[in-house]
Amino acid sequence: MSYTIHDLAGRIVWLRGTGNNSKYATKTALMARVSRVNAALIMEGHSDTRTFRFDPDARKGDRIFISEGCNSGYEVFVSEEELNDRLELEKLIGQIVNEARFTGKITKLGLAEARKISSLLNGHVDDELVRARGLLVKHGICEDCGEIFSHAIDEPFANCGCKQVEWHGLTPYMKLEKRIEDLMKEHNLYEE
Repeated sequence: MSYTIHDLAGRIVWLRGTGNNSKYATKTALMARVSRVNAALIMEGHSDTRTFRFDPDARKGDRIFISEGCNSGYEVFVSEEELNDRLELEKLIGQIVNEARFTGKITKLGLAEARKISSLLNGHVDDELVRARGLLVKHGICEDCGEIFSHAIDEPFANCGCKQVEWHGLTPYMKLEKRIEDLMKEHNLYEE
């Protein structure tokens, strides 16, 4: 999710401790005020406002860190889902590293398997997968959720179960639906 620190003003945020605060459970807080370098938070269960400094060196992509100085602070998340996704990602990465490091299974890989893992780690996607996803989209099926895109004929956007995409014209499925509708009108097969 992409957002700026100013988008957080007035919102409830989820905090995960870093440094000396990492031993504490995650908590929620109201981001009361946001300035260029500081954030004023009202922590869950407290009425006083605490001021934190945004950590410009520890900002990576969409990750935002705040601190009170020294070695204690928090990583800020805009939703509990975003926090849980981050925790799951770190857990999975840990499992992968442990499998590779301690079980010895990594040394039993063949060349083809090692190449596949390497391409995944380097962000390369298998050409066959790219072609399959392209076919799904070409035929009006969402590559993520598998649902058929649908929209009103005069609308430029189509929806599926997980997103909205720009789509001009009819999907193949919509063309079939339209043809059936036209035939039903032509032969007076509509139920009243």
